[in-house]
Amino acid sequence: MAKFLGYSVIEIYADPHTVGIVAQAATLVSQEKIAIRQAVADDPDLTPDPKLTLVVEKQPSGTILQEMLRIPGVSKITTY
Repeated sequence: MAKFLGYSVIEIYADPHTVGIVAQAATLVSQEKIAIRQAVADDPDLTPDPKLTLVVEKQPSGTILQEMLRIPGVSKITTY
């Protein structure tokens, strides 16, 4: 649905017990002046492979995605 509306999606896979992933990811996105339209964090007790999903107004740069991979606890990022 996000693509249909012209938005981009960033999925961040990380250790669900690491503190600060949402805050650090949101800070990186805001530094590029990109608005976050929706943020959804899966509950690790209910989802076998939990992730943080950010729906953003435009495609983030490769630099921001590389920075997200450096957030402690983050193991993988996908974007579409």
